[in-house]
Amino acid sequence: MGFKGFDKVSPSSGGNKFKVGNYLVMVNRFFSKESRKEVDMCILECKILVSDNQQMRPGSSADCLYMSDQEASVADLKRVLMVALDEEDPGEITEESIEKIEKEETLIGLILKVEAYEYVTKKNNKTIVLCRWAQASAAEQEKAAKAGVELEIMSAEIASAYLPKKSNTKSATL
Repeated sequence: MGFKGFDKVSPSSGGNKFKVGNYLVMVNRFFSKESRKEVDMCILECKILVSDNQQMRPGSSADCLYMSDQEASVADLKRVLMVALDEEDPGEITEESIEKIEKEETLIGLILKVEAYEYVTKKNNKTIVLCRWAQASAAEQEKAAKAGVELEIMSAEIASAYLPKKSNTKSATL
């Protein structure tokens, strides 16, 4: 058929990068893996609770990808982990820390603020979106909790409106 290497690749998990804007997010998942080009990377997946970007609505997901072969990306990963863990000493965030955070799921459920902004790279003059992370204040944590409850209610309402109703009678299968 012509799809060389098809049998060797893993399916993509999709991914939805942050777009320029300000967000309040809940961390859903943090993991590391090897890219298709055999480069180590970490991925931080988040659920958007509050957003000022119409394209990234509350309830949608967004993620950040950090590549080990890019010094700036590694520095950004260290910074986000320092913020998430409320750690002031960069020396405390090590490779072993990443493995421990991933294994113990330390970041899951954490509420953080994200400012996503455009940056033009020096190397090839390419515009990319970077994320600046911060701890959420107590008021923002409360706002996030309320937003999360509202999203769950909306999800249940949408599901009940669009999914078929359960029936007490059994249907015949062919």
